[in-house]
Amino acid sequence: MMLPHTDRSVLQEVVLHSDRRVWIKRDDLIHPFISGNKWRKLRLYLELAQARGVQHIITAGGPFSNHILAVSYACAVMGLRCTALIRGRQQPNNHYRILAARWGLQTVYLNHQEFADRQHWVKMKRPGKEVMFIEVGGAGDPGAAGCAEIWDEFPVQPDVLVLATATGTTMQGLLAGRDERNLHTHIIGIPVLFNVAEQKAALEAKGYQNYTLETGFECGGFARVDVQLMKFIEAQIQRTNILFDPVYTGKAWLGLHCLLERGSIAPGAKIVFLHTGGSLGLFSERYLDFFR
Repeated sequence: MMLPHTDRSVLQEVVLHSDRRVWIKRDDLIHPFISGNKWRKLRLYLELAQARGVQHIITAGGPFSNHILAVSYACAVMGLRCTALIRGRQQPNNHYRILAARWGLQTVYLNHQEFADRQHWVKMKRPGKEVMFIEVGGAGDPGAAGCAEIWDEFPVQPDVLVLATATGTTMQGLLAGRDERNLHTHIIGIPVLFNVAEQKAALEAKGYQNYTLETGFECGGFARVDVQLMKFIEAQIQRTNILFDPVYTGKAWLGLHCLLERGSIAPGAKIVFLHTGGSLGLFSERYLDFFR
């Protein structure tokens, strides 16, 4: 077992049906269990934990959480205890939690009110300097800062960078990193749930500019899908040999296709699509049913 390295994240060129060339930043190749933005958001947290002598990491998320899977694996590699606060009372096992349990993950199931007050729960139930709490999805300044470093991996500056957004941490990090380096890439976020107002408010509060949040690709909401999306994902996997998951990257990849068809991105623009990982989500039973 070993921690990931971003050297594995290559740029892969894909020619779309409209003869537009897009480069996919293959962060999904970073690691099978800590892939994409999960590693970028976790890396600095883990360095802080090591520097502070932390022995126990607590994090939180839903029952199908790429983030929790990533944290549990990282903790196993580093010899740390790991506890996940799961939203909702105990549910049947799934492939995420089966894998995480083999790496020693302990789970605590919280009702919705307890989950909303999760930071208070940690302070009351698991106090101590040896404990570190990492928010849902790795949200927070260290998570955003880890995402900012992706700009140093591009051989040339893209004109447009497209990605899926949920908590908005990755997008905030990309915007901060872009501005710190005096770059001019326009960043397009594709929200995968109905929280665009919340995401926009967070970005405006920090004064970011030169970005757009393109809505209309939520396909029913977070982790929800429709037949059109699943047929699109199936066709794109067959065409590109790249796995797109229905929760994040599949919706963002669909959004990029639609924007190109509408002419919303200037001809000749150098476009990079950030594949933020999470491909294990494709193998959830409820999504596989669409392919049978």
